[in-house]
Amino acid sequence: MKKIILSLIIGMILLISLNLSSALIIDSVLMTPNEIAPGETSSVIIGIENNGEIDLEDVSVSLNLLNAPFAPYDSSTDYNIDEIEEGDEETARFEIIALNDAESGIYKIPVEISYMNNEVPVIKNSLISVTVNSKPVMGVHVENSLFLKGSEKEILVEVTNKGLSDARFLEVAIEDSNQFSVRFKKFLYWRYR
Repeated sequence: MKKIILSLIIGMILLISLNLSSALIIDSVLMTPNEIAPGETSSVIIGIENNGEIDLEDVSVSLNLLNAPFAPYDSSTDYNIDEIEEGDEETARFEIIALNDAESGIYKIPVEISYMNNEVPVIKNSLISVTVNSKPVMGVHVENSLFLKGSEKEILVEVTNKGLSDARFLEVAIEDSNQFSVRFKKFLYWRYR
């Protein structure tokens, strides 16, 4: 008799733990545009699927932007859904903006999904990624100077980056023309760190 009762208790615990297992999954993440530059915005749409066998209530999806160079834009970092029925999918929509000092790269953003499963609170953590990408905008300026035929003169060539991201590698090639000749390296290469 004790073995039967013990077996029933173990069976019920297993059944309850299976019922409380994570039933919500992130099945898609869509960003529009898929890469953003500093100061620009993007829509982040997270698809949440209930692959369990019961309806889930009080679903909350939260983005943790504290350690990433992003802020909410015209929205908050929380999105609430009253109910996701079994087998259904809902979407959580966020608008984010990349901070002006965001460096190019891929950033991981923690996502917390909380919900009620048979009146038991469940919290699930996951990650999504957001790519910041902007190209350097290079400009060249040559000082105005008077050149006299047959004389040597140094000129100053300035290369500037007007873009929001760093230029890490730079190649400069100066070629001879019928108006002047180059008396030093015609090809220069810089690497910035």
